[in-house]
Amino acid sequence: RATSSSDPRVRSSSRHTRHGETSHNKNGILQGQLDTALNDTGLRQAQRLGARLLKRKLEMPLSNTAYSSDLGRAAVTGRIVLEALGSDALIVCDARLRERHLGPFQGLSEAQASEVHSTKWVRFISGREAEGVETTPQVVQRAVAALTEIADKNLGRTVLVFSHGGFIHCALSTLTPGRVPHIANCSISELRFFRTGQSTSWTAAERGEGDHVPSGSSSAGKNVDVPVGVPGSNG
Repeated sequence: RATSSSDPRVRSSSRHTRHGETSHNKNGILQGQLDTALNDTGLRQAQRLGARLLKRKLEMPLSNTAYSSDLGRAAVTGRIVLEALGSDALIVCDARLRERHLGPFQGLSEAQASEVHSTKWVRFISGREAEGVETTPQVVQRAVAALTEIADKNLGRTVLVFSHGGFIHCALSTLTPGRVPHIANCSISELRFFRTGQSTSWTAAERGEGDHVPSGSSSAGKNVDVPVGVPGSNG
């Protein structure tokens, strides 16, 4: 919601986008914090995302700084989008924007993970702590810290943030009320940040909008990176 001239709050808007598709996404391999590259579909998705954002009107000017997870699939998506926008914004890579660390499950399919690490897998998919796997509270802690810092540094501006499906899901479900949909590759979620002195609040103007993602893409529907229902795990 917009602030009026008498509203004492200051605000910023952050457009969060998940990286484009990778071969691991396509093949149902759990990525977590593995540093994987975009496949051809992912590169095209990033270009489509840039074209979509170029057509959008901004309530606040675009920041001259964009932010990305330091994993290559997010950073490359960011560079492609900024090029499409004709922007010379600096991309700041921040490890706090990474996907959830999936420990022993990374690089395996769900079937392989459940077979090789059966006890840990059962604990994980039931929402309990599993040795070597980052917990939901740990993801939430770094997400809230990073996004609040980014929002404060960009008051009065729109800032682009390139990260991961599980990370974005955690941020939306923690900072705003309401159901969070599947976060498809290169979908857009908009968070609005408000500050009055030491008081802060967030609203979600958009959640996982992906009309620009080709309907034939595996990323337009369910993209199995980690089990459905486990927050912060979409890859």
